Amino acid sequence: MARLIVLALVTIGLTFGVAAAQSSTAECRLQAKNDYKTCKTDCREGFQADKDGCRNCDHTFAEGCRASRAVCVAPFEDQLEACLGVCRTDLDAAKALCAPGDDACIDAAQVAAFVCRDTCREDQTVRDGIANCRTIFRGCMKQCPPAS
Repeated sequence: MARLIVLALVTIGLTFGVAAAQSSTAECRLQAKNDYKTCKTDCREGFQADKDGCRNCDHTFAEGCRASRAVCVAPFEDQLEACLGVCRTDLDAAKALCAPGDDACIDAAQVAAFVCRDTCREDQTVRDGIANCRTIFRGCMKQCPPAS
């Protein structure tokens, strides 16, 4: 009887330990992801500052150009993302109609989703809008005063 109680306690302890380890692993992964994002942001900022220095361009002015470009591009990116969202929804719906194990049905749904995404990316309004934003950005950067 005592052995059974000890065995039960060890089993409970192992189960709790596994759950704690999984929680710890999830927290560790989340922290690593956050560290990566911070590092990526810092590296991008350093890269842009260095690039502006190579151009002899005031970094603050260049950041203003980049911010303006982001505002300009945002509605076109939103339009593209909305279109891609429809493609994802349609794919999920099409796959839900497939019988389990019907690979041909899933393949057809994936092909349709690919065509849908391709059509979204080829939307001339979006392409022209983003191209115009890039032209405006290049014009802004050409006006950049020398770095101080």
